[in-house]
Amino acid sequence: MNRPGTNVIEVLRNARSVAIVGASEDGAKASGRTQRYLRRYGFTGPIYPINPTRDTVQAEPAYRSLLDLPEAPEVAVIVVAAHLVEQAVIDAGAIGVKVAIIFASGYAEVPDGVERQTSLKQVAAEAGVRVIGPNCVGAVVAPSLTTAFMSGLDQDRFDLADDGVAFVSQSGAMGAFILNLAQSDGLGVGTFVSTGNEMDVTMSELIASLAQTPGTRAILGYVEGIRDGAVFTQALATAQANDIPVCLMKVGRSDRGAQAAASHTGSLAGSDRVYQGVFDRYGVHRAESVQELLDLGRIFSIDRRAAGPRVSIVTLSGGAGALMTDEADRLGLDIFVWGEPWQQRMAAGLPDFASTTNPIDATGIISINDDALRHTIDVALANPETDVAVLVLGNLDGEERRICDVITACAAHSDKPLVVTWVGGSGLAPRILNAAQIPTFDDPRRAMQAVAALSRRGLGRQNPARTADEPAAPQAPDLPDTFDEVSAKQLLAAAGVPAVPERAVQSVDEAVTVADELGYPVVVKLLSAQVQHKSELGVVRLSLADQSAVREAADDIVRIATEHQIEDRRLVVAAMIPAGPELILGSSIDPVFGPITVVGIGGIYTEILDDAVTRPSPVTHDEATAMVDSLKAVALLRGARNGVVVDENALADAIVGFSALSAVLGTSVESIEVNPLAFLPDRSPVAADALIIPSNENDLS
Repeated sequence: MNRPGTNVIEVLRNARSVAIVGASEDGAKASGRTQRYLRRYGFTGPIYPINPTRDTVQAEPAYRSLLDLPEAPEVAVIVVAAHLVEQAVIDAGAIGVKVAIIFASGYAEVPDGVERQTSLKQVAAEAGVRVIGPNCVGAVVAPSLTTAFMSGLDQDRFDLADDGVAFVSQSGAMGAFILNLAQSDGLGVGTFVSTGNEMDVTMSELIASLAQTPGTRAILGYVEGIRDGAVFTQALATAQANDIPVCLMKVGRSDRGAQAAASHTGSLAGSDRVYQGVFDRYGVHRAESVQELLDLGRIFSIDRRAAGPRVSIVTLSGGAGALMTDEADRLGLDIFVWGEPWQQRMAAGLPDFASTTNPIDATGIISINDDALRHTIDVALANPETDVAVLVLGNLDGEERRICDVITACAAHSDKPLVVTWVGGSGLAPRILNAAQIPTFDDPRRAMQAVAALSRRGLGRQNPARTADEPAAPQAPDLPDTFDEVSAKQLLAAAGVPAVPERAVQSVDEAVTVADELGYPVVVKLLSAQVQHKSELGVVRLSLADQSAVREAADDIVRIATEHQIEDRRLVVAAMIPAGPELILGSSIDPVFGPITVVGIGGIYTEILDDAVTRPSPVTHDEATAMVDSLKAVALLRGARNGVVVDENALADAIVGFSALSAVLGTSVESIEVNPLAFLPDRSPVAADALIIPSNENDLS
């Protein structure tokens, strides 16, 4: 079995010696690069090249086998072809190697390699060796452990730096590209692991480990797919609990992985929405581009935190201030108006024609007068309403060092974040300022996006997504083999989702009697465990105003059911809900994250707006409230165009109950759907229609 308690990150960070199985004399080859890189980047410990045909490899004594080594290295890099890998792992286990990094491909990433990987996994477990890979490009721990073969380390632009930013990538090539770009741009991504096929060591394990490793300030990740949702979410929870920001670039937005069968829920719960729901729950910052991923790493690499969204902008150009204010408004940042006393304090050190209302147009004097520059930064940071100060400069070739010295000195006297936008110029200023822990960007919009992420992190610490009000799961009910609408609503009502007043009936005459008792107008529908989607069959009648209309509708529904040879053809009579906003509550089983809850705009807007939010089940009351608030068309629930203002607290209660039922039923049902969830005149939510599909059941309509 794998060595219990082996912390792969700890092993990599503390590795004193490295073996390279299959090491090549030719340092230009992939099999020769690891050894060359280790010495190039200053690894001073023993390197043990394993090559049975040579006495030395790249001037290091060579060994025929791992079994011949004078000691057990902590890490073995295995660069031989796939058919030789298993023996290398067996030998590594025999001498006590803790971690093996396997570059070879031809495993589960190709159809005929699945059995080969299964065999390798068993061999590694029996040998007690933790495996990174196979099919990976290796691992890097700054400044000197370079157990990798990627060509991006073949450069003379940088030495490896560590700003407390770690990076885990499921793509070897993209990981290598991003690591090179980060280090070239002065961002010290100090720990990098390419996980490859994740036969053993997974991204989830590494995120959890890094989140608990001293010195980690931020974790970046390039995600292609997660196999074990529970382990992944636990890793994110660990990072959240340790206040370590996780920033992920998740590729693959298609809904092909979604189970979009017999209901709207499937189409609203595409795989990417589920991932986004997980990210939202655990405060993950999602990057849409490589540059944004690195910008997030840069903003979180500093040791200062934003207390909130209030931003003071100091610029030498009114136009730049307007641009940044527009972007700030889009991102939900607050470019607040400075109070008169603080405006006067700022004005005291600036020309009369400067503007001090925020954004502060300090004029070009701050580029030529050190006292003016120092004054503006100090006052912006000292204003008690400022959570983040942003300074905007540009060009100034030849003046960068002088100005950077002033900025650096000012930043050192405050515990608030100072962010710089430096547009144009030689590029020297960003290098100086970033090295001084002052995040600097060459584009105003990128700067504001990074500030928004910093602000979200500050607000997330004050209002964590998961709180103590975790819903109590109801007692798991006994489920019938088949469901009809009424039995589905009864189960939902017991969980806390009220149902519209209604009664099941056996005949047309009984339908008329019940309609009289409920009061007109009413709805009459077919009630049958054989029919899941009644509207498609044409067996729903709305707004029936009297006995005659009810009788006619009921007769017609029975006739249609008979023509379709539906044996179970009961009826249900329900109160007609006044026109108003409608939602969909849905649940299905995500193949990665299990039961999930979907809240979306319903009614006629379902397909038009495609507006839905997803979370793993169950959700808390706070999460339910946040889900509703994040709907793009939430105004429809808040009285838009003189419409109904719904009871959002009662709505959140219903969502919590629905999600708890989703969690407790788990895989015993394929999906649960309330469509629509309507609102009574008292603004409270009710299930107007509901559908529960047991697992392995098919639509018989």
